[in-house]
Parts: sequence; structure tokens; C-alpha cells
Amino acid sequence: MINRVTLFLPCAGTVPAMRVPVQLCLAALATAGLLTACSGAPPAAAPPAPAATTPPAEVTASASATTDAPTAVAGWSCDAVRNATLGSSTVPYVPAGQPITFGSGSWSNEAGSVAEVKACAVGDLDGTGPDDAIAAVELSPFGASAEYWTLGVWHDTAGAATFVTLTELGDRNPVENVTVGGTNASVVWDTRGPNDPMAVLSIRRTSVYALKAGVLTEVSHIDVPYTA
Repeated sequence: MINRVTLFLPCAGTVPAMRVPVQLCLAALATAGLLTACSGAPPAAAPPAPAATTPPAEVTASASATTDAPTAVAGWSCDAVRNATLGSSTVPYVPAGQPITFGSGSWSNEAGSVAEVKACAVGDLDGTGPDDAIAAVELSPFGASAEYWTLGVWHDTAGAATFVTLTELGDRNPVENVTVGGTNASVVWDTRGPNDPMAVLSIRRTSVYALKAGVLTEVSHIDVPYTA
């Protein structure tokens, strides 16, 4: 015959003066999730809750809106023509017998002939955007009474005047004024009738020129009597 031995253990959380059978103590501890308390060790501390953190404020990178202002560039002008070339191998400048290159608006050769840039205007004659210049040029051969007048056209190429074409007005036909409106040039110049001597100016002509396919062409003119 086997006698059952009942062990009594102190159980945490019970009244000290009472002894409870071990089966009841284990059951109670299991129910409470405190099994280690029956061994006499203190219950493990629960891990600390993570500290509440505040999400960092959103950082928005903003590029500086400040930019350097573009430097103003002066518009192209007739000053470029004053150091340009008039004439080419395909469009000859007949009064000089060769292309000429101006220096500060004038040209001369060893024989003493002199050419000068006179009235000038700037505008978009060919309709491509960059400006063109049209200028009257007077050439005076040394030792002669002749004065050859020519209209030259140049194109703005990165600030430099590139020769395009020319048209001859003839001997002693001085240009008074040149203007550009739209894609046309208006040239006021003096000339004479077919029966007038070369020394006489009898007509003031206003001619309208257009640049078409690289050729300067007179499209119309109006004549009034010449007045000095």
C-alpha cells in the first residue's frame, strides 16, 4: 500500500499562515502566468514599452529662386558695317575693281581713291530674324570728278557684318537717307533726267527695295522735283 504524500509549498500571493497543496499552487500560478513564483524567484519584469517618438518634421529642400539676371546686350547697329567688306568674288564691287574692307567707315588705296560709308539703316530685310544692314557707299576715284554710289547689304552673323549683296546707283547720284520698315528698305536719293547733264540734279527719288533670294531689287519708286 502506497501512501500519497502531499507537499505544501508557500505560494506567492497567498496568506502567509496558510499552506496550499502544490497542485493547487501550480494551477493558480499557471492561470496567472506566474509559474516562476512557485520556485520562489520574483517574476521577471516586463520589457519597457518603447518610448513614443515624434516623427521628424518633413524637410523640404527648396532650390534658391535667385538667378543672375541676363546681361543686356546692345542691339546690332550700323557700327558693324564700318569695319565690314563690300563686294565678293561672285558679287563684284565694280567702282573699286575689287572687294574692299572698311576701317572705321572708310577705305582708300595707293592710288588715292577713297570710299566711305554714308547713310545706313538696320532691320530684318530677309525675314530670318537676325538684323540686316543696308548702307550707301560713296567712292571717289583719285583725280576724277566722278562719285560712284552703291547700296550694300550685310547680315548680322554673331555680331559681325557678313556681306550679302549690292546694287549700283551710278555716278553722282547721292543718297540722302536710308530707312527700313518691315522687310523693305526705303532709299531717298538724287538723280537726273535722261536729257540732263551729269552736273545737274533734277529728281529726288524715293525707291523701295526688297531683298529676295540674296538680291536687292527695286520694287517701286516715286519721283519729285529735286530741291537743294
